Amino acid sequence: MFISGVQSRLAREALNLSLRDVAAAAGLGVNTISRFEQTGNVGAAKTVRKLVEVYSQMGIEFPETRTVRLPVGLAA
Repeated sequence: MFISGVQSRLAREALNLSLRDVAAAAGLGVNTISRFEQTGNVGAAKTVRKLVEVYSQMGIEFPETRTVRLPVGLAA
């Protein structure tokens, strides 16, 4: 599944997570995630898969409409 940098940032902010929090959970560098959120560019598809996996485990869904669906009870 592909997500955009904007979707990644929205998911992270909705969960009230810092870049460091997500980096640690995904096993990625803070700069990698920051660059992806700002530019949408990422070096490898596996990086995006790791982010999707982390956010999915936290209840975030990424519908095909390129939006972000929050878990029930989590207000934006």
